[in-house]
Amino acid sequence: MKVVKVTKEKIEDDLKKITREWQRLMVEIPNIPDMSVPEGESDADNKEIRRWPIPGKGEGGEGSKFDFEPKSHIELMEKLGMLDLERGTKVAGFRGYFLTGDVRGSPSRSGSTHRNFFSKRNLSR
Repeated sequence: MKVVKVTKEKIEDDLKKITREWQRLMVEIPNIPDMSVPEGESDADNKEIRRWPIPGKGEGGEGSKFDFEPKSHIELMEKLGMLDLERGTKVAGFRGYFLTGDVRGSPSRSGSTHRNFFSKRNLSR
């Protein structure tokens, strides 16, 4: 029975080491895809699941009709000085971004905890 206990403790210790290493490696990978996402060589291999209506165009369904060409949230945020994609990509790699200007300090459910953490440590810039 003692052999079983020692073996179990050894396996649990190995599992803890492997888990710590896995977590360390996962932190280094930006924007990890969900496990259900099929692998492919390029975006041409992506599988379309559904298509949302495009405002003003109605593609993929009935969309809203506008008398102007709507801008994306990225275009709007860049124009208003709220987003820095170039600097974010240099720092974080693919899909990295920084919130800038007034939006940087605005409260939001998803980002306020992280902003507070880095602001308190003078790491916000």
